[in-house]
Amino acid sequence: MLGILESRVRASNLDKVTNSLNKQWCYTSNHSFSLLGRILVVWNPALLSFVPSLVTEQAIHGHAILATNERICVSFVYGLCDRKARQMLWKDIIHCADQFRDYPWVALGDFNVTRFVMEHSVGGSVTKGMQEFNRAILAVELEDLKSTGFLHTWSNKRIGAGSKKLDRALGNWHWFRSMGDAFANFHPPGISDHSPITIQMRDRPGYRGRPFKFLNIWTEDENFLRIVGQEWDRYHPGSPLIVIHKKLKCLKKCLKELNRRPDLRVVELRSKLHLLQQAIQGSGVDSHLLQQERLLRMEVGRAARDEEAYFKQKSRVQWLKDGDSNTAFFHRVVKMRQSRNHLVRIKNESDVWVESETAIACLGVNHFRKIMGTGGLGGTRECNLHGYNKRLDEEHIAFLGSPVTRQEAKEALWSLNPSKAPGPDGYNGCSSGRRGPL
Repeated sequence: MLGILESRVRASNLDKVTNSLNKQWCYTSNHSFSLLGRILVVWNPALLSFVPSLVTEQAIHGHAILATNERICVSFVYGLCDRKARQMLWKDIIHCADQFRDYPWVALGDFNVTRFVMEHSVGGSVTKGMQEFNRAILAVELEDLKSTGFLHTWSNKRIGAGSKKLDRALGNWHWFRSMGDAFANFHPPGISDHSPITIQMRDRPGYRGRPFKFLNIWTEDENFLRIVGQEWDRYHPGSPLIVIHKKLKCLKKCLKELNRRPDLRVVELRSKLHLLQQAIQGSGVDSHLLQQERLLRMEVGRAARDEEAYFKQKSRVQWLKDGDSNTAFFHRVVKMRQSRNHLVRIKNESDVWVESETAIACLGVNHFRKIMGTGGLGGTRECNLHGYNKRLDEEHIAFLGSPVTRQEAKEALWSLNPSKAPGPDGYNGCSSGRRGPL
């Protein structure tokens, strides 16, 4: 499926132009709103069918049924230059969001406005048009797809002129959940003043497990201290550093026993509660069942709090207050962040794009092997500080050379932020700070 903006094709020439692309393809346009048809959409009916649901001067919104019978919603956008005229575009997008809410939805094209100041090559300030654009996509929960290629997608081709990111591809929550590995590529503009956009769909790789990450909710589990204590009392030979490393490594296996998905546990407990309440409804007043219901309600509440804490940690959203019921929001942020952080392709030393996950992994390993994988330097390297007059005095030298006390180590560990991302070993500040026993 292809969207062509600013085609400058009259309605009488549409058949001739689309046939030159492919005689078997279908098309639709917004010529009813523009003499030259600002937007033209063509598609291959052997692969999908496209049904427009709303056609305006600035966009063609519709849904596509893929050959797999999967439904996705697509909006091809070509915003007007006038800020007030674009306000109707934002209203139409908000209107379509209600229709597309339950399906993967991508909106792409030339929005004729940027989102952030950093998207201007010569800087600038936040304008009313940018504020209105951001409010609209925030209201419909659209977010930029992971992208490669050109950052500034528009230039007027004048010497010394600035460039901007006017073209973009945005997806909703269902898009990131269902097609999170898809990404947008902004190509070189060629003779145009805009960068063409392609969205590359990718097959999801098979699940291979995830690396260990310490979950803060483990510290609230009644078995947590017992598991840590048992493992910490085990004997491991070696130096203190080796012993600590072995203890932490062995502890990972034990902690994974606590790695129950709190969201699944909430569903299970709520199902039990509903069955119990139905039994109470049919049996009349039964003190034993009422006591069970009270305890089960408390357990559901605890599990719901664990669920929210679990997704908040995964989303790494820090600006919402504890206790807010934001589980769905956190879950969406997790999916969007995972999609944006996923490495979809990389250039090798020959300046060729590599997209295979295996090849990308090999490139990464080889890159760091060249940096860190060599042996020792085989000697000392002379450090030349000639001309550098700042020196440590004897007091500072003695302080830096003094042994680290237990109190200093404790204060350093307790000062760690429990909400920060974990280190390479998967343990974060919560595992060793005030809330953790390590």
